[in-house]
Amino acid sequence: MDGVLCNSEEPSRQAGVDVFAEMGVEVTVDDFVPFMGTGEANFLGGVARVKGVKDFNPESAKKRFFEIYLDKYAKPNSGIGFPGALELIMECKNAGLKVAVASSCYDRKGLSAPCQEEASRANREKWLNQAWAVLIVRFDAIVSADAFENLKPAPDIFLSASKNLGVDTSECIVIEDALAGVQAAKAAEMRVFLTIPKRISYMLQTLRTMHCGPKFAVGCLL
Repeated sequence: MDGVLCNSEEPSRQAGVDVFAEMGVEVTVDDFVPFMGTGEANFLGGVARVKGVKDFNPESAKKRFFEIYLDKYAKPNSGIGFPGALELIMECKNAGLKVAVASSCYDRKGLSAPCQEEASRANREKWLNQAWAVLIVRFDAIVSADAFENLKPAPDIFLSASKNLGVDTSECIVIEDALAGVQAAKAAEMRVFLTIPKRISYMLQTLRTMHCGPKFAVGCLL
């Protein structure tokens, strides 16, 4: 979902920079690129390993990450949704196609947890409830990281989405923007459309070493 339906990856990396800044560790938004799409714990933990951060607590870092992300970067009406994303979903639905979200992010409860800590944030909880309701109505299946030990680039999440939809993997098309997502789709033997992010040169260089074969295609979808 992040980077495909909404432009959340850039603010996510900014929030990650802020988390490490509070620890006194200097990082850049580019440090997070190799870990995009692998789940919040590895998104932050991967950078911590590279930077040699001692006594890094992934759970407290993730909690602080969501607090910063929601308070500073993902406010209601912040305009992070990609133009045309909703239209694409509805066109697929109108054509009789089944549509799912298969994300390495954790579900709405994980996102809203920081908002429940202070009464002053009640409006944020209401907004998240509304956003979650929209997802449930628009999609035939929603698969998040909560039920899985192995996240992308493992294929587990995509295989579960295929099963929930009742659609064979050979008939599934994945839209991804992250390298880990492309690797997961390939492992699930699904066809992939890759959206064009700013870091395309890094991704394409890596993808060439994967020998993705005929089930991989590059397309500018948004």
